[in-house]
Amino acid sequence: MLDFDLISSIAPILAALAAANERLVEALKSMIPGLGVDPRMGSTITQTQEEKNSTREGWIGLLSIATGILTAWLAIGAEAFPKGTPVNSWSPFLYGLLIAGGSRLWNPIIEYINAIKKSKNEAAAQQRAQTPRTPTPQA
Repeated sequence: MLDFDLISSIAPILAALAAANERLVEALKSMIPGLGVDPRMGSTITQTQEEKNSTREGWIGLLSIATGILTAWLAIGAEAFPKGTPVNSWSPFLYGLLIAGGSRLWNPIIEYINAIKKSKNEAAAQQRAQTPRTPTPQA
């Protein structure tokens, strides 16, 4: 089972990889015809344009997953994750899916982890304040 410290050290790495993956997808979208331009551009939007855009967004999602898996595979090979991170043959796929989630997935998770850390630190500070101190003998 993963402990909180390991999760809190992995999450920022996955968030950074997700940001890098988003940039990679944006670059690839501009190179692949039909993915970079929203077909709904214009004054009136037709049903056909909506369908084309849904298809385009689906392809972009698949592209994001594929590049996320590639990014995770490269990160695991470069030993970017801290020691103790579970790594096996499925790891590139699992981490790749998490990376493909992008910043919309990771920003709230990191905020939640930071709130838990802050709460733990405040509880520890309160505990220290309530613990009676014994005087140190002076020589």
